[in-house]
Amino acid sequence: RCDDGDAGTWTAEVTGPHVACLAYKYIVRSRDGVVREEGTAEWSRHYYNNLRDVPVIVADLWNDVSDPEDTFRNTKAFREVLFPARRVNFLDNLAGSYEPESRPPVMCVLRVRATCVPRRCYVCVTGALNQLGNWNTEKAVRLTPTRNSWWEGVVGLPEEQQPFEYKYFVLEEATGRVLWWEDRDNRCANRWLHWCSGPHTYGNNLLLFVEEPPLVDCHWRAAGVVVPVFSLRTSDSVGVGDFADLRRAARWLSSAGFSLLQTLPVNDTVHTWGEGARRHDCCPYEVLSVQALHPVYISLRDLTDDPADRTEIARLAASLESSDVLNFAAVMDAKEIFLRQLFARRRSQVTSDPSLRAFVNRCAWWLLPYAVFVACRNTGCPLPRPGSMSELAAVAESALLQDECEWIYFVQFNLHKQLLAASRDAAEHGVVLKGDVSVGVSFDSVETWMYPQLFKLDKEIGSPPDSWTKVGQVWGLPAYDWDACRRDGYAWWMRRLSHMSQYFHAYRIDCVLNFLRTWEVPVGSPTGWFGCFEPVIGFTVAELESRGIWDIHRLTYHNLHEGLCGTTFSPAEWDWLLQHLLEPKGGGFFRFRTDVCPTECALAAVLDSAQLPPMEDLQQFRGRVFECYRDVLFQCFSNSQGERLVPIIGMQSTRSFKTLPEDFKRAVSSVYNEFFTRQTDLWSQTAVQRLSPWINATGMLVCGEDLGMVPACTCQVLRQLRIFCLRVQLFSTTQHPNECGPKTTTCRARRAKKAMR
Repeated sequence: RCDDGDAGTWTAEVTGPHVACLAYKYIVRSRDGVVREEGTAEWSRHYYNNLRDVPVIVADLWNDVSDPEDTFRNTKAFREVLFPARRVNFLDNLAGSYEPESRPPVMCVLRVRATCVPRRCYVCVTGALNQLGNWNTEKAVRLTPTRNSWWEGVVGLPEEQQPFEYKYFVLEEATGRVLWWEDRDNRCANRWLHWCSGPHTYGNNLLLFVEEPPLVDCHWRAAGVVVPVFSLRTSDSVGVGDFADLRRAARWLSSAGFSLLQTLPVNDTVHTWGEGARRHDCCPYEVLSVQALHPVYISLRDLTDDPADRTEIARLAASLESSDVLNFAAVMDAKEIFLRQLFARRRSQVTSDPSLRAFVNRCAWWLLPYAVFVACRNTGCPLPRPGSMSELAAVAESALLQDECEWIYFVQFNLHKQLLAASRDAAEHGVVLKGDVSVGVSFDSVETWMYPQLFKLDKEIGSPPDSWTKVGQVWGLPAYDWDACRRDGYAWWMRRLSHMSQYFHAYRIDCVLNFLRTWEVPVGSPTGWFGCFEPVIGFTVAELESRGIWDIHRLTYHNLHEGLCGTTFSPAEWDWLLQHLLEPKGGGFFRFRTDVCPTECALAAVLDSAQLPPMEDLQQFRGRVFECYRDVLFQCFSNSQGERLVPIIGMQSTRSFKTLPEDFKRAVSSVYNEFFTRQTDLWSQTAVQRLSPWINATGMLVCGEDLGMVPACTCQVLRQLRIFCLRVQLFSTTQHPNECGPKTTTCRARRAKKAMR
């Protein structure tokens, strides 16, 4: 327990046996427990002392790690790839600095954290002191890299030392050139120098550890590329790029001066089975399993050296590479046939491989459910109810599924080895491999089968109407039950990220806005128009009436005037609508019948099955009907507080809004704007609650794709959570720190004829 001293300095004295290396950190404790701790859960300091006869004083600083830039630099991407740790045994350095008979009265160990120090460069310190070189960089003290980005150096000081100024800089070892000085005023030794002053009771020598504010003044920048793995085709590819090509791409990027390589999701997406069916399974964001890797990315050439196998691989490659387009189904079929034949020939050798068995045992928590799910799909066996691991193991070892499951283990094991090798090779070449966390999973997936309680299977996610999509989007992915995820401690998400971290040094959160608020749409809806944010704070009827909005019925139902006949619809089309879909409201107005088409999905089903009148363009007629159906301004929903109303996003484009009286229109517009303002605190709190567990879960650098209808609180929340923002040059200006790109996926793709050698 420390004692409170002057100027916010807390002190404590610890006695005990000599310890050569000690790890420790500071916490703030109250009677109720720990209320605050420095750094992250894994963060700690180390001090070294192999001088048994020398007492130690440690002058530390509290480390909040609150500066986002400093936090980013302490992720795997920076510490393990871009600026890998160069640990030196500081005990040897300390012991060898001075012989016992020549030790100065005070041996001062200056400690500073500096992450962005390029390879083959060192942190040095110089200043207005002979021992520091008197501002001569050639005579400066070169610091030693130790743990957690700490650099440490020993400076001998007399017992009575006057205050002096000093500064750190980074030196290129090969040339002796100063790369950069820290961008700040000179540091002054006043803060810690009083510990050296005598007389003191520590004997003839003193070891003083001085912790300095970190070097965070070097704004790091780098360039990288975003590319799907299937596009990384080389002369060794078989139809598509694979994980071996990923390794080659990383080496090429390193030689060209690039530092980052971002992929699209690489998880399995094959949901259907049978000849030709797999052409629909190539969307990388509709994943079957958040752990299993996609079989299409396996490198066949890395599996065998047999001449006959190599000849067959060359034949397959020549056949598949001759196409001008990527034939996903053909590539999958060809690779599967080859893999099954290879497994059949080597089965006894493969199944007895200790490394494969270790992989199966280590990954059983996800591999068993995945294998059973896929094996049942492949063999046509009914999918069992999800059970315990022992129950799933019994199913996998059954006579019907054992052969198929062992083949699946074989494929996933080799995919794991190839991607892990690509990741390690990229790191060795200084290239950060960045993965992609898809925002959702498929309705028909291992995840919804094993963990149905974590999803709302009657809802799907999408995006609200905006300048890109006037009616919103529906993505065909189930919505999460975030309350269930929270009760589970976000364990499903943590397992997902932990598994991902063995391959990637950074990751992108696909559509991070869905973690502030989710746009939920009823399953089967053709558009996202009638979706609703979750969570959301709506309006009561009394609140709307107090703002001069009193005709609630007028705002929440369709209003089709008979004048549409002859303008929007032909007489025959209008007669058909009156007969099948509309009912009168009075005053020449009509609305859609709630017993026939209560939802947009039901309306789509009616139009698909009904006998429609002869017309020139059926699609245009359907479009006009849906436009009329969307002609509402508010919709109702119920929550724990009762019935509430929320404005339709994009209501200003409707005919109903445009025909409102001006004073009524102003009142509705005011409520519409207030709707977003009142969500700010709620969505900020939601983002912190949902995303906070991610930040320190794996050590990976976290980036968020925040495009679309962006809430006003987004940038502030992501910065608070230490998540990189995405800035597209076409849309906005940029602020540090973030990742930037010139444009999005609006560019047209084509199949390149020339493979990368």
